[in-house]
Amino acid sequence: MEAGQEEMRSGHERLEQEMRSGQEEIESQIQAHTESQVEEIKSHVDGCIGKIEEEVQCVKLKIEKVESEVQRKIEGLEEKVQRKIEGLEGKVQRKTEESKGEVQEKIGNVERIISELEERPNYFPDSPEFTSSRPTVKPLTFNGQTSWTLLQMDGRIL
Repeated sequence: MEAGQEEMRSGHERLEQEMRSGQEEIESQIQAHTESQVEEIKSHVDGCIGKIEEEVQCVKLKIEKVESEVQRKIEGLEEKVQRKIEGLEGKVQRKTEESKGEVQEKIGNVERIISELEERPNYFPDSPEFTSSRPTVKPLTFNGQTSWTLLQMDGRIL
């Protein structure tokens, strides 16, 4: 019996040993498979990152191209605006000079007219607008048609 138990123990130990070795083999296979998948994932992620970086570079180049084009157009517009401003400044200057000339001419005409009026003798009677109005007294006359009492009243009112 002891021999049977011993054999059983040794069989049991062999079985445990085989199970441990099988378990270790499975664990190492799982570890290898996991590491393999991790490496594949890393390589895929690195590839994706590389593609994204390439696309980012392309986008940056396009942005720089658009920026330079926009800058070129802005400079062109600035030149056009500057030329228009200079043209308008010239027109304004010419108009100002013309207006100054016209104003000087009109001032000269007004001064000449004033001078002529000051030199000319005044033959015109005072304007009725500037003379003060005085009440006038009509002499009372009896024409025979109006009553004497009414004529007296008219005389008092005036």
